[in-house]
Amino acid sequence: MKRLIDPLREDKSSYQMAKETAQIILDIAQSSKYQSVQELTKTINKAGKMILEENPLEFSIENVIRKIISIIKDINEQNDKKKNKGFSNLKKLFEKEDANEDLTPANVEDKEEFKAKRTKFIDAIQGLLQELDDLSDTINDYAANHINSGEVILTYGYSETIKLFLIDAKKQRNFEVIVLDGECKQSGQKMAQDLADEGITTSLIPFSSAYAFMSRVNKVFIGAHAIMKNGGVLGRNGILMLTTAAKAYSVPVIVLASAIKLTPHFPFEQNTFNETLNPQEMLPNTVSYNNNETIIVTRFDYVAPEYINLYITNYGEHTPAYIYRLFNEYYQN
Repeated sequence: MKRLIDPLREDKSSYQMAKETAQIILDIAQSSKYQSVQELTKTINKAGKMILEENPLEFSIENVIRKIISIIKDINEQNDKKKNKGFSNLKKLFEKEDANEDLTPANVEDKEEFKAKRTKFIDAIQGLLQELDDLSDTINDYAANHINSGEVILTYGYSETIKLFLIDAKKQRNFEVIVLDGECKQSGQKMAQDLADEGITTSLIPFSSAYAFMSRVNKVFIGAHAIMKNGGVLGRNGILMLTTAAKAYSVPVIVLASAIKLTPHFPFEQNTFNETLNPQEMLPNTVSYNNNETIIVTRFDYVAPEYINLYITNYGEHTPAYIYRLFNEYYQN
């Protein structure tokens, strides 16, 4: 198990984390040592808890496991009219289980019956992996509907999803992109260069100039680390100021993200799901400060749903008010 999970300790994008987690669960499902749905789901639960211990704020990992558990539960219920004896409820996903619990005869399934179920489980997980591979193409189908010729689009930092979305829109529209360069990792430089290489008129400006440029912007596109169940979004630090400026100028804010980022959490304020970073990553080397100064740099910003106009996912276009229902549909609650 640890050998499978070790690669997830590396610094990777949420998409890569989600895909590798799904692959780990697929490897577990394909193992021949599991003889019942109960054994399989207990092992998936255990793997999920181990992965989340290494990446507590990587919600895409939790969401992939939740999605796979809901798939297994649905298939199991379709194939068995009886109640799922011994089936691990979603609420037990990250709760402690008795490690010494033995399988009782009542919970042992017919081997041929479980073999048929496992084949369906594997096919469904492979389908989820394919969905993750195709999510950019699905989101890009909406590009021409939301970008018009002559518009000025503003985005922040580097996002593979937004980059591919804008490149696809360029095939049918001529527009200008303003990329805000973040103070920490300056990923906006790569974003601006990649867009310019595709023939898109691109300007790179410092993040501190966002408010000054907002008056000439038509739409703001941002990515998401997690889509919260109340319709808010958790994203890179800085998006709160960006969306606040957009709201002041009545500029629509559109979030591009995969449905796998739908997360069943309700943040109450900025620190509900967050962590602090080393301030030296943000401050220039020429700046000096003494021990009496406190500098706080957070990893994420939480943006409330009233600052978001639209979500575009691989499951369609949705307003923040619809996210709660989309969550229930996606996880088959």
